This record gives sequence, structure tokens and C-alpha cells, in this order.
Amino acid sequence: GNHFYKMLSKLARQFTRINSPTQCLINGQWVNAASGKTFKVINPATEEVITEVAEGGKEDIDRAVQAAKETFYNVWRHVPGYERMRLMHKLADLMEQNAEELARLESLDNGKGIWDSTNIDIPNAIRNFRYQAGLAPIIHGKTIPMLGKQLCYTRWEPIGVAG
Repeated sequence: GNHFYKMLSKLARQFTRINSPTQCLINGQWVNAASGKTFKVINPATEEVITEVAEGGKEDIDRAVQAAKETFYNVWRHVPGYERMRLMHKLADLMEQNAEELARLESLDNGKGIWDSTNIDIPNAIRNFRYQAGLAPIIHGKTIPMLGKQLCYTRWEPIGVAG
């Protein structure tokens, strides 16, 4: 009995080890929260502390939004649809390569069974990225028929930062 418990305890510790960054991702860099504060992430199934992560506040959000706006207006909106598609597929590929780790983190953070995370949540997230990637090169405007010599058209393009 005791040996079995120790073995399960060792497996549980390995399963709950977090190897991911625990800081805020701002402008492509992992940084501590401006306040220096952190908060505990609790596994709702066991009430055990999984890890501590940076507690982003207003200053962090403002910095992240500003960085996203600058990147959007100076870079992303000028990237052709086929290149945005390629980049989004690359992200989906990385998610597939790390699906086991993502499913493990999803299960720990939500307290749900690993089967759901492995077979539903992570595959659906990957499919969603692939679907959105497929739309990137085909989103374009339309010419609308008008009377006379008028020209009317629509142009679809990225419009800004959402958070």
C-alpha cells in the first residue's frame, strides 16, 4: 500500500510540474508584472498550488496593448493574407507538436480529465487556428454593381487590436 502511494505521489508531482513561462508575454518578451505581484494557480480538482504566475495589472495591460497596436499598424496589417495563413499554420503545427503538454496544463488549470483536454480541447483549438488561417488569404473585397459609371467596392482588412 505505502509503496503504491509513494509511486502515485511521484507521478503526480511529475504531472503537475510546470515547465512553462510564468511571466507576462509583452512585445515578444517574458517579463515580470510591473507591480512585481504574482498569484497562485490552483488545481480546482485537488486544491493544490500548481505554480505562481505574474499578476498583470493596468500598467502591464497598457504596455501589451501599446505593443500590439504598434505591431499591428507597422507590421501585421501589411502582411499579405497568404503569409498570415502560413504563420497561423505554423502556430497550429507548434500546438500539435506540444499537444501533450498543452493538454496537461489545460487539465491542471481547469481540474478536468486529461481525456477531454487531449481529445477535445486542444484538437479543437488547433482546428480553430487552421480554420482561421484558411480564411486569411481569401478575405478580400467585392465590387458592388451600381447605376451609371460609379464604382462601389468593399475592402476587408485587419482593423486593429482586440483584447
